Amino acid sequence: MTEGPVSDSALDLWSELNDHSTAAKILDSPKIQDTILRRLWLLTDVYQKQFGDWQNIELNEYVLRESVESCLCDLYRLKAFRGITQEDEHKQAAFLVKWITKFRPIQFRNTAFDKESIVLVNELFAVYVALVVLNLDPKNCCPHWQYIRNFLYLLHYHSCSAEQIASEMYLLEQLCRR
Repeated sequence: MTEGPVSDSALDLWSELNDHSTAAKILDSPKIQDTILRRLWLLTDVYQKQFGDWQNIELNEYVLRESVESCLCDLYRLKAFRGITQEDEHKQAAFLVKWITKFRPIQFRNTAFDKESIVLVNELFAVYVALVVLNLDPKNCCPHWQYIRNFLYLLHYHSCSAEQIASEMYLLEQLCRR
């Protein structure tokens, strides 16, 4: 193993990044706490508007909070490691989609449900959230339902990076703004 300034610099860099990128330290910030509350309010509002009439499902607020916190930690690390001062709305939407589909905050109360609904309800919720983050009206995206269906399939059955999801968000935005 090489000794000297190179390894010391690498160790110092690793130590500095590690000190500031742990979830506990990121989430401890008052600014992040405020952002968490605003995001939770937004996501709960989307759920009520889009899924409030659905029977047999509920939004698990603990799991939703875990999704938001993981999203914000990822975005913080992205900005810290890449030197970005502010991520764009496509990345914000993408990281929310990533963590919502990973943690699955919408849960079923019993087993009386349609199979496709249980399979895709969290993905559908994530897409609605992304549309709101991108300031798009879901009604304007209806003509592009086949694209959205393909995107739901991609989210559920394939492993997607947040960067890939951000690209999909950009394409969806372009379609919906036509």
